Amino acid sequence: MKLLVAIGSISEPENGQELLGKLTRAYPAGAVGATKKSFRMFLPFDDPQAREVLEVLEHEGLRPWVDRSRKRRKGTEYSFQLHREYEPSELDHFGFFHPLPISEIGETYISKTGLIEVVPQAYSAAPERPLQFVGAFGHHLMCSLDVREMCGHERLIGAEFLPLEFKEAGADALREASADSQPESWWEITSGRVMPALSASNDIFDYKGRSIDSEEARGMFWYVLEESYAHAELRYDRADIDSLPEFDVALTLEGQKREDKMIIVSQRFRQACVARGFDVKWIPVRIDD
Repeated sequence: MKLLVAIGSISEPENGQELLGKLTRAYPAGAVGATKKSFRMFLPFDDPQAREVLEVLEHEGLRPWVDRSRKRRKGTEYSFQLHREYEPSELDHFGFFHPLPISEIGETYISKTGLIEVVPQAYSAAPERPLQFVGAFGHHLMCSLDVREMCGHERLIGAEFLPLEFKEAGADALREASADSQPESWWEITSGRVMPALSASNDIFDYKGRSIDSEEARGMFWYVLEESYAHAELRYDRADIDSLPEFDVALTLEGQKREDKMIIVSQRFRQACVARGFDVKWIPVRIDD
């Protein structure tokens, strides 16, 4: 596994010209924006330039913003996240995953008919080739017709699909986010299968950043934080997992509405996607003994 570090929320107006100059000398590619008055970095944690940038920040008295349950303290804290880049051979040893799309649409919501309504909002940079999964605000996961056909061909257990509704230019937003010329053939992927409660070893928070437990999380939007990692690895107790009937797609127990629940998939689901070259990140699920 490779560990990468992402740094941001540093700018000349907030932190001063002198600090920005020191950082860009350490990592010239970090100067971003039309006027080059902001700084960002995304490098392997052990990269010499990354270490030099972190040393400059420490020397200047800035601290990483690690408590993401509260707002960042401007002027004294900078955004700091660690990203895990897993080797395929490492992922082969896990049983379950949370699929993380590499492209997102800014917003979706559940319409009066109970279907995802795609809103024409900002999305991440257009991908270089067509994608099979696109995410949205909350835990919504949309997928192409290829994914639905894969689930049927492989007889994957628990996969269910709901059609999308498009508001105004919503289809255009999904077309650009996915690089797929036929967004009208896309679906929301969901499931009638339900995971057990998350292990108590997860640090769960509500949308206000308040620490909650699994039972409380079943009535609201929730998320898990894991130290400074950008994407937490969800954890379950082995006894609970061992008692589950076989499945390939399921929703978390936590979350009140469908859009509040995360998708969990099996190794079999991942292998089917890998065999077809589907482009998606896999966040492994840990099992506590």
